[in-house]
Amino acid sequence: MTQNGRGSRGGYSARQSARKRRKRARLIAFVSALVLVIVLAVVIGTTISRRMAKIRVENEVNAHADTFQEGVMVNGIPLTGYSREEAQALLDSHYEESLGAQIELVFEDKSWAFTPRDMGAAIDTAEQIETAWQYGRVGTMLERQAEIRQLIEEPVDLPVTLTYDRSALEALAAQIKSEIDKDPVSATMSIVEIGKFAYTDSSTGWNLDAGALVDQLEEMIREGQSGRVTLEPAVVEPEVSREQLEHSTLLLGECYTSLESSSGSRTSNVNLALSYFNFMQIEPGQKVSFNKVVGKRTEERGFNKAPEYSGTTIQTGIGGGVCQASTTVYGAVIRAGLEILERHKHTMTVGYVPGSQDAAVNDVDKDMRFRNTTENTLYVFAYVDSNKEMAVCKIFGQPIDPTVYIDIESNIIQSDIGGGGISYMDDTEGTRVWYVDDPPVLYKEGKKGMRSEAFRVYRDAVTGEEIRRQKLSTDYYMPEDDTYLRGVHER
Repeated sequence: MTQNGRGSRGGYSARQSARKRRKRARLIAFVSALVLVIVLAVVIGTTISRRMAKIRVENEVNAHADTFQEGVMVNGIPLTGYSREEAQALLDSHYEESLGAQIELVFEDKSWAFTPRDMGAAIDTAEQIETAWQYGRVGTMLERQAEIRQLIEEPVDLPVTLTYDRSALEALAAQIKSEIDKDPVSATMSIVEIGKFAYTDSSTGWNLDAGALVDQLEEMIREGQSGRVTLEPAVVEPEVSREQLEHSTLLLGECYTSLESSSGSRTSNVNLALSYFNFMQIEPGQKVSFNKVVGKRTEERGFNKAPEYSGTTIQTGIGGGVCQASTTVYGAVIRAGLEILERHKHTMTVGYVPGSQDAAVNDVDKDMRFRNTTENTLYVFAYVDSNKEMAVCKIFGQPIDPTVYIDIESNIIQSDIGGGGISYMDDTEGTRVWYVDDPPVLYKEGKKGMRSEAFRVYRDAVTGEEIRRQKLSTDYYMPEDDTYLRGVHER
């Protein structure tokens, strides 16, 4: 009994173990099958996903299979959506129009018209069409996709190759320049009579930059521009305008001195001396010497004998009166604002200008010299007026300062200096005294001596207000001797 009981327990255990093994095996098989299903699902899903991605890439890449990609241009003309044939026709039409478009150049009443084709212009777009077509069509699908997407972000514009005959443009520009260019004309001035000028008008010129015009036409042809273009040549101003000439021939200074009490011979001497200055032109910086201009005072040169100063007396000498000519010129020079290089006073006062406004000269050691300190030519007119009452000198030119006018002022310091001596003059005609032993007769009482000073005064040209003054000189004039006539005939 005991043996059979042990056998029954052992069989139960064996069956139980077998059941467990079968159950485990079924579990393993289930798990394995589940894993297989999952793996298969993943594989299938991945395969489908890849296939879908590939399809999307292919669709994106092939979206413009028969047309140009988005973002492709030729010389600014978008080709997206056009086939090769359509794009070629579009470009041919565009450039056919631009090459035949008229460009008209205009200046004043002149015009010149041409087309780019007249200048040998031509455009070959075949190479650009081929290059543009290859975008998005070379490489793997992914490479093509990347290029297509980059075109959308960064479009490509292919320039066309334009050819033209530059020499034809240069020839056209040269022809236009020859018809436009004009030399400026300067104004001219002529002296029509003493103190009067005549002027001609000036005119501007034109100068067309032919090189710049060629560059402009090249750009228009390259850009396909057409239409009307107004040329703008450079304005060339004349060297001298009428306004400049008129401004450079203004009256700068003038002086008048009286000849009322002068003899005919003395007036003749004054007129002859002034004639050497009449119509004289003085260049900028030029120095002028009265003695060099007038020359020696001799009878051979037309000078007469006339009264003149000799110390404190008056005597007759060749050229008497020339000092009045130099004084008249001096007065105009001072008022013109020029630089005085040399000036001398007379030994005694003169009656034709106030004290310190005279300028004595002689052939030996006294001269009157000045310099043109302006930047323009000076024109001098010096003469005795038609009535022979005035010695005149006028100086024309461009003012150093047009806002200022100049005058001379004298200040008499002392006018009653006496102490003159006595001088005698033979009464050759016996008008006042006849015999040598008759008492001399007073002919002329001598003038008093004088001290004086002169100033060049600068005044505002509008208000007349004094701006400044420049001292010219302080002078002492000796008293004149009393002159007596004495007889020359014996009893």
